[in-house]
Amino acid sequence: MTVSDIHRSSWVLFLLLYQCIRISGQEHLCNASLGLSDSRIPNAAITSSVNNSNPSAARLNGNGAWCFKHSETKGLARVSVTIDLGRTALVSGLQTQGPPAAMAVGSYFIGFNVRSSAEGQDWVICCGGSNVTYYAQTSEGRNDFISTHSFTSLVAARRLRIEFDSSVKWPGEDNKCFRFEVLGCPRNVTPITGLIVEALPAGWVVATWEEPTIRSPGGKDLSLGSTTYLAAITREGGGEDNQMQEMKVNARRFTIPSPLWGAKYTISLKCVYQGFNLSCGNDSINAEVIGCNPKESTCLLQNQVIFRRPLWLQAAVVDEEKVDLTWSSASSGWITSEVILRVVDNDLEEVDTLSLSNKVILCDRILNTYYLCHIPGFPDV
Repeated sequence: MTVSDIHRSSWVLFLLLYQCIRISGQEHLCNASLGLSDSRIPNAAITSSVNNSNPSAARLNGNGAWCFKHSETKGLARVSVTIDLGRTALVSGLQTQGPPAAMAVGSYFIGFNVRSSAEGQDWVICCGGSNVTYYAQTSEGRNDFISTHSFTSLVAARRLRIEFDSSVKWPGEDNKCFRFEVLGCPRNVTPITGLIVEALPAGWVVATWEEPTIRSPGGKDLSLGSTTYLAAITREGGGEDNQMQEMKVNARRFTIPSPLWGAKYTISLKCVYQGFNLSCGNDSINAEVIGCNPKESTCLLQNQVIFRRPLWLQAAVVDEEKVDLTWSSASSGWITSEVILRVVDNDLEEVDTLSLSNKVILCDRILNTYYLCHIPGFPDV
């Protein structure tokens, strides 16, 4: 492309964005079993405030059940089962089930509350900021029926305590037996954020996303309310060495100024939630831009591709044969790995061409009036 082409040709804008957008599957669901029904949680990790109540049998679909007689709980304000998950997990709900048919003891109905404790922390009301009462029941012929109790928010917990209010005379049989499962997020959970990376003609790469959400056991979307994010930015190609950087972000948007023309940018996002760094998606973009001529009436401002350009330039004679040229570049606009400095005369005839990779160069002394043209040094630009 000659300088004459730059001044006289009419350009049309094509912005070709190749994006790799994650399609959501099952990875945002938080309805996984955390280890009671499949015995990943050992017997010793399940305890009860009631003596001889067989708490280790309180496993969903198991052959036994945890039982207590309401008439024998006098003096106990609450009857409880405590479950140590063995690790801090994101808990989203509980499942309750009556005893197996062989232990059927009739019908009953009872309310319970849940408390949680993170690693090394005190017990707190779970899960959503208020003392929510859930209800468990069983009836003849429906012993294996499973009730799912979804929490109104995710909670990071190492231990859960299921508490039954024994001060209330709940209807039904005196002997009450239950089996449980704790539900939560799998280790590889990926909240939905709708992360998207875009390239703007003015010389920016922009990443935006929505507030992260997961799907609860009850099928509802729960917002995590994250305010802190970790972004890993990888740049590949474009004629320069690959780069990788990490940054902390406190908003659902960030920009990369002066991106490298022709490079591939990949953003991997993590959402920080209650001490967990959750993978919240990734997106990639390659941008190839052919810009329109700003002098043409059809070239809209938002479609003008802007390369980083000199703000000022000064020349100094070094000796009789050399001229020292120094300039300062703007802080915004697309950059290329090289810049071609083309010297033309009043008739737009080329006098000299240099490929630059830094700000200070030496060229033959100019004894006449010439023009300097800075041209991005990238194929087909």
